[in-house]
Amino acid sequence: MTYFFINLAFHLMISVVLFIILRHFFINNQQRKNKVWISYFFPVVASIILLTQASYFTFPRVLASAEMIRNDFSLQTGTVEEVGFLNNTLVIEGEKYYFNPMIYKPKEGDSLIYQSTNYARYIVKMSVSDTAQ
Repeated sequence: MTYFFINLAFHLMISVVLFIILRHFFINNQQRKNKVWISYFFPVVASIILLTQASYFTFPRVLASAEMIRNDFSLQTGTVEEVGFLNNTLVIEGEKYYFNPMIYKPKEGDSLIYQSTNYARYIVKMSVSDTAQ
């Protein structure tokens, strides 16, 4: 659970930094301090990056924080199709899930029973299922 809130704080910090960059570019445009004509488009690029990062990472984690506080998780089973590069993501039956790599490191092909949040698809608890063997 601590890993989830550290991850949430990190993504909130990234969103705040991107917002500050967007604000800086916008103020430069307002005060007409741009030296190159292409720099007028920097606020558009910064806002696209901010919205993409917020919609894929920050907003789902903020919504899932209520589930983490209430301990309201969905219990599911599935087979691991792929393990992410940094061992913090899993693809289980076509869905990408995030998890704390320090609790358990599953391998491809493992059948898991796991509890996850609905919005951020963050796995809280997982164990190997004995039914597939």
